[in-house]
This record gives sequence, structure tokens and C-alpha cells, in this order.
Amino acid sequence: MRVIGGAFKKARLYGPGPRNMSIRATYDRVRENVFNLLGDVDGLSFLDLYAGSGGMGIEALSRGARRAVFVDHQPDAIRIIRKNIDTLGLNDRAEVVRADVQRYLHLPPQPERFDVVYIDPPYNSGLFEKTITLLGRGNMLTLDAVVIGEHGAAPEAAEVGSFERKDVRRYGQTWITIWQYIRKG
Repeated sequence: MRVIGGAFKKARLYGPGPRNMSIRATYDRVRENVFNLLGDVDGLSFLDLYAGSGGMGIEALSRGARRAVFVDHQPDAIRIIRKNIDTLGLNDRAEVVRADVQRYLHLPPQPERFDVVYIDPPYNSGLFEKTITLLGRGNMLTLDAVVIGEHGAAPEAAEVGSFERKDVRRYGQTWITIWQYIRKG
């Protein structure tokens, strides 16, 4: 794994390796295409849910995101994320939270809202729908927030909770969806 663009382009990242198959890293090609779809993330805040090795949030920081928060419950994932952040010297712009994502989304509102959220739960677990629904009910997003989902199959719904699907892309076995917050009422 490596950083694809920005200030840390070509920097190698630590990954789970073959001994821990419960952490699935997002392929370089998928990360590159996600950021091509997002465009400029300079100055934005990024939330990486089910962060795994932290590749997506680190890519955002490399491309100028102001801050990234990484949430995962697995001790190995947290260790890898911290090692990657330490190696690149990103401690001042990164926060690593060891927590179940569903519980994290139930925490009291944070003072900062997120502009971009990446949700990458285990494929076919049903956690994506639960997570995006909770995210929409909370108070963690800016009004123009974009949510990106990584899936093992194309999502069927055009709307989930407070979000409307704007784009769907397939990269091999990986499906990426872009969701936009719907302002209701």
C-alpha cells in the first residue's frame, strides 16, 4: 500500500499483511478513483469509519484535508493506523478512535462537523445501511457533506436514511457509491 497523491505521494503505508485477513485495505486504484470523484479536499474534515489500515483518511490528509478522524474497533487496525500516522508525522491533524462505529455515532455531538465521510464496513454485513442511517440522524455533518460507501455489491436503494445516492462505480469486486445529504423539511 502507498499514498497515491498529495504531499505524501508514493509514501509506503503499513497494512495488515496476510496474517490478519479481517482487515481489508482499499486498493490503490480504488482510492485514486474515489479522490478523483471527490475532487479538491483541501481544508475539509474527513471521517474514516471502519478505517482498517487508515489508507483513505491518510490519503485525504496527504491531499490537504484539515483533519481526519479514524474509527475502528479492532486493536490491530488501531495499531496499524497509529503506525502510519506516526511514520508520516500526521499526529497534529489526525485522531484515532478505538470504538465500535455504531457506538461512536451515538456519542454526544462533536464540536466539529465532517465534510466527507468514508464508510467501509465488512462486505455483506448489513452495517453500511445501519451506519449511514445513524450518521444522518446525528449532528456530525456539514450541510454539504458527502458520504462515500465501499461495498462488495451494488447497493439497491436510491435513498438510505437522510441520503440520496448520486453516483455508483465498480472497480473489480469493489463498488463505490457517493451519497449526498438530503435537506428535509
